[in-house]
Amino acid sequence: MQIAIKAKKDPGEVSRLLPLAFLAPSIVKSILTGTQPISLTNNELIRLAPTLPLEWKQQQSLLGFDQ
Repeated sequence: MQIAIKAKKDPGEVSRLLPLAFLAPSIVKSILTGTQPISLTNNELIRLAPTLPLEWKQQQSLLGFDQ
């Protein structure tokens, strides 16, 4: 994987984190402004990354943004 080589990272780690590049813009904005649900920690987001759906409304539901 060229991304892993260029970043000098383990390909497995890059594969696990790559889904985070497809987070809904509203989720990214919430994280950057610190208004994400309190349960959405860095560790929780990394744990869920491989199973994140591509559909933004499903992401919001899974990550606790619809509560």
